[in-house]
Amino acid sequence: MDMTRGHAILAALAALTVACAPAMPPGTELSVAVAPLSLAGITDATYTFTVLNGSGEVVWSRQLTSDAYGDGAGSVSYVGPCDADDNPNRVQLVVDGLSDAGGPLVAGTDFMNPAPSGSPLERTATCAANTDVSVVFDVSFARAAQQGFFDVAVELEDLFCSAKLDCVDGADQPLKLLHDANGDRAATAVLAFACTGGANSATALYLSDLRLDCGGGDIVDVDPSLGPGLLKNVAGSGLPNAHLFDALVSRGEEQLGTYDKRYWNVALGLTSVAGCALTATGTASDGELVGGATPAGAIWPYIAWDQADLGACTRHALNAADGVVSVAYTGFAGTTFAHAYGAAPVLPPPTPDGSSAVNAASSCATLHAEYPALASNVYWIDPDGAGGVDPFEVWCDMVREGGGWALYAFYAPNNTVVFSDPVRPDGAYGVAPDAHWVALRDAMVDGMMFVENDVSTSRISRISAAKLTHSGDNQDCRPIGVVDTLLPGYAPLPYSGVTFDFIWWSEPGCTGTGADYSFISLGYTHGTWLYQLNGAVPFDLWPYGSYASAKLELEYYVR
Repeated sequence: MDMTRGHAILAALAALTVACAPAMPPGTELSVAVAPLSLAGITDATYTFTVLNGSGEVVWSRQLTSDAYGDGAGSVSYVGPCDADDNPNRVQLVVDGLSDAGGPLVAGTDFMNPAPSGSPLERTATCAANTDVSVVFDVSFARAAQQGFFDVAVELEDLFCSAKLDCVDGADQPLKLLHDANGDRAATAVLAFACTGGANSATALYLSDLRLDCGGGDIVDVDPSLGPGLLKNVAGSGLPNAHLFDALVSRGEEQLGTYDKRYWNVALGLTSVAGCALTATGTASDGELVGGATPAGAIWPYIAWDQADLGACTRHALNAADGVVSVAYTGFAGTTFAHAYGAAPVLPPPTPDGSSAVNAASSCATLHAEYPALASNVYWIDPDGAGGVDPFEVWCDMVREGGGWALYAFYAPNNTVVFSDPVRPDGAYGVAPDAHWVALRDAMVDGMMFVENDVSTSRISRISAAKLTHSGDNQDCRPIGVVDTLLPGYAPLPYSGVTFDFIWWSEPGCTGTGADYSFISLGYTHGTWLYQLNGAVPFDLWPYGSYASAKLELEYYVR
């Protein structure tokens, strides 16, 4: 089957206001165009366009050939009127025929017609005075393959595809491929799908679940992405069950010169399937369909497997007279396929609930705001987003000071500071790894919280992000932005060789004279300590009577 893209476009083509259409008042023109087909060897195409007003009356209808109104290889252009007094207007497209050098192609044999007479493609247009109208038809054709690597094939754009459903062998005896619970080979149905892409292109296959509907709500869905292999060994496959004793998924890739061939087959071990309908759909593309979805606004061909009674299954070739395996077309809304092979996996959109790296939230504060019932615990966050540090785990305090705080350090005097991933208030003393700390530091927007704990007292000090800067040049005055590690004794340039506590200054114009700053310390010389020496620029929350806290166990948070 040859899958080609023709773009039937209704657009404003001012240059085409020639004798092709009757005279009309300004602003009532409707331009129609069919872009050249990519179907090799096509010498002519015939289409009928019909425009109906809101009352269903024909505004105009005309058959157009590519020979007379286009390039002779599939394209046409035409301008006609539009009824601005009776909306909406309905624009219908019928594909009357395609021809190659051998003459007219036979619909249903040489190509699968997405818009035959009696079943046109239709879109709506709202016409208004002095306003051009634009309606787009984007159509991909499927045709019988003139070449390829399969006995029975169709061509989808520049992909050659084959599909079938077999339940009997060449001697019309039941296929017996899979082993049942007794270890005997038993009745098996095989759904097969294979495609070869164009030269130097990547082939991607897409499949839905294989659905077995036995009536009365008795439905079995077989997920082909759980393979390759026997699915009864896969948790969540639902096998074996009353109808299938097993299923085998096989798929693979073969390079045929510059052509990429992929196949995706599912063998079903049959137990009791009389009266059960089997349905599935699949398609293919060069490269990736984003999210497994065919393009919105486009008519896209796909393969449909539809066996009304799997108990009566024999051998069913693609586009055979029985109609069990056939080419169908999507609507303009497009179709999403649940599973992909040869492209990025089709995944559900992430849920930013912090439950995994895929579902990471941007911060503990965001997580707390969007999921207020979450308790304090370890969650996944991604403060610097895509392209930055990979998502990582932090302890989120969801209670203190309104909640939403990320713990980056847990320390006490006379302890060796070590990296801990993640830092936990109920674990060993440690600080966040450098990359995690920097991501938290740079995303800080709401301020900081420091918690001092002893047996009888729990106190909270807070300082806003806006205060963690300075404009002085004394070596003791370091803004938070230059602190790239939480290990004590670290000295950033230009202060190399100078030993520091971990200090964050909160005084513009800091001179380091001893009374113009406030800071916090994490070990080394002073141990864990909060210093409140600048009365003009104090901590936002300071629960102590003196200028500094005692050297006790401290938890350091940011949000």
